[in-house]
Amino acid sequence: MSKHQLNETQLALIRDIRRRGKNKVAAQNCRKRKLENIVELEHDLDHLKEEKDKLLAEKGEYNKNFQLLKKQLSALYLEVFSQLRDEDGKPYSPAEYSLQQTRDGNVFLVPKNKKIENKKD
Repeated sequence: MSKHQLNETQLALIRDIRRRGKNKVAAQNCRKRKLENIVELEHDLDHLKEEKDKLLAEKGEYNKNFQLLKKQLSALYLEVFSQLRDEDGKPYSPAEYSLQQTRDGNVFLVPKNKKIENKKD
């Protein structure tokens, strides 16, 4: 440009064309990055949905196992009560008594309205 004598208007036009060209390339790059980000976010979303489904299935399995354990514990509790007898040979009622275990592993039969305090070791 220095070889050619250009007036100020022509130089301004050249700068404007150059600026517009750079801006056009920058806008294209921006749109490209935006689309890449959207694709990456969609991929992340799919991955998170799969993980959520997996965790929900796992939670359902844990809940099912927990319910089974509760049922087995209840049956065991009733089995223990069916074996217990008072001094007169009468069975203890699970409605009136409960079993409590201390930290040292001892098990006590206590009335439901009275609880044994767990002794600290």
